[in-house]
Amino acid sequence: MCPNEGEPKPQSESRADFFISERPKMPSLPKGSTYSVQTGFGPQIATTAVSNAASAVFSAIGHSLVDGDIVEVNSGWVGISRRAYKVDQLSADTFALVDCDTTNPADFPPGSGIGHVRKVLGLDKWSWP
Repeated sequence: MCPNEGEPKPQSESRADFFISERPKMPSLPKGSTYSVQTGFGPQIATTAVSNAASAVFSAIGHSLVDGDIVEVNSGWVGISRRAYKVDQLSADTFALVDCDTTNPADFPPGSGIGHVRKVLGLDKWSWP
């Protein structure tokens, strides 16, 4: 015969504790937040070179991007790939990405950042009061 046989189970081992009595809190945006979702992309623009700089400079012949355009980057550098950046047009064949720091060669090996960018054509902006 087991020593605890016939004794009531402690409350913490009861079957009722299996169910959660409160719902977990879902993550939410702080009040006053705004976020944007792209509604379309332009064609891919091939990049032929990317610099290691405080604002990465891309070479793309005849890119047609202008100051303030937003682009999605697809690059050999994972740290900047699949992210959106604002463009600073430098010339008809070069542009910089604002706040895109690629100065660390350990994270951004020279010569391996080429790929393409796509201009974001539209944004839906949503705000929380």
